[in-house]
Amino acid sequence: MIARFIAPLFRFAIVACCCALPSAAIGATIAIDIGHSLASQGSRSAAGHGEYLYNRALALEIARILEASGHKIDILNREGTIKSLAARPTRAAAIKADLFISIHHDSIQPQLMNQRERYRGYSAWVSGSNPHAAASLTCARTIASTMRKSGMRPALFHADKIPGEGHQLLDAGNGIYRRDGLAVLRLSKTPAVLIEAGVIVNPVEEAWLNNPRVRAAIAQNIAAGIHACVPKPRFR
Repeated sequence: MIARFIAPLFRFAIVACCCALPSAAIGATIAIDIGHSLASQGSRSAAGHGEYLYNRALALEIARILEASGHKIDILNREGTIKSLAARPTRAAAIKADLFISIHHDSIQPQLMNQRERYRGYSAWVSGSNPHAAASLTCARTIASTMRKSGMRPALFHADKIPGEGHQLLDAGNGIYRRDGLAVLRLSKTPAVLIEAGVIVNPVEEAWLNNPRVRAAIAQNIAAGIHACVPKPRFR
C-alpha cells in the first residue's frame, strides 16, 4: 500500500525537476528563514529527526535555485544558532529584503498521533498584522498554487475545530491560512509567508520528503512561486 502511494509522487518529482526558472529581469532581495534551530528543532519526525534539518535542506535548495535566476538571497539561520524569532525579520529589514519566506515542515496535534498516516500536504501562512498583508497573501497564493499545480496536495486539517487547530482558512484550494500571531510574519516589515512543506510525523510522507529528488522538486516549485510574485517594481 505504501509503495502504491509513493510511486506517483516520485513521478511528479522527476517531471518537476526538469524545469528551470527564467532569469529575473530585476533581481529581488529575498530573505529565506530556516525555521527553528539546533537547540530547539521543532517537530520530531516519524523517524525521530528534528524538523530543523528538513527545513535547512529545503531552504538551501530553494536559495540555490533563486540565486541562479538572478535574485539576491540572504539565508537566515544557516548555522541553526538563531533562537530569537524577532531577530529573523529584523535581519530581513536590515538588508532591505523585498520578501521574507520562512521554511518549515508540519506536525499534527498530539491527540491525533495514532492517526498520523491520515495527515499530509503543504500549507502557506500569512499574518493580517503584517504591514504588507495584502502583498503577503498575493505571494502565498502564487507560491501555493504553483505547488498545487505541480501535483502536491494542500493540507486543510489546520482548520478543523479541535483543540490546537481551528485556524482561519483563507484559500481552501491552495491551503492558505491566516494566523496573525506568528511572530516572524507579524514582525516582518516586508511581505512575509511561512511555508509548511509537508507533514513529517506521517512516516509515508516523511520518507517522500526525505528523498533528494522530491526535495529538489518541491524547492523548484516553491522557488518558481517566489520568482513569479517578487516585486517589479519592489514592494517598498
